[in-house]
Amino acid sequence: PLDYKTRGYELKEDPRRYYQNQLDCYCLMLEYSGFRTKGLAYLLYYWPEQVEQNGIVRFHVKPVKIETNIESAKKTVKDAAKLLSLPMPKSNPDCEYCSLVTKRKGERK
Repeated sequence: PLDYKTRGYELKEDPRRYYQNQLDCYCLMLEYSGFRTKGLAYLLYYWPEQVEQNGIVRFHVKPVKIETNIESAKKTVKDAAKLLSLPMPKSNPDCEYCSLVTKRKGERK
């Protein structure tokens, strides 16, 4: 798989920290759909290198090759399914996510 990423500045750290799980899951989905991935994925980073007076923006492009692990993606899916099968936890008034869910439920009425 190939995923595009845009930034306002040059890549400063290893993107695996942020995208490994996403890319593992992409490869799992592709493999299960009959496509071979060779255990690799690519991130293609773009960031502005030069902005010309006429408004044309020139971008620097940096490809990053990342090895993927389908077994890790399978574990993620199994863990998610297990979590979703558990009873919903009680909401906490101090939790911003619980407040958001309550607010959104009220908007549907």
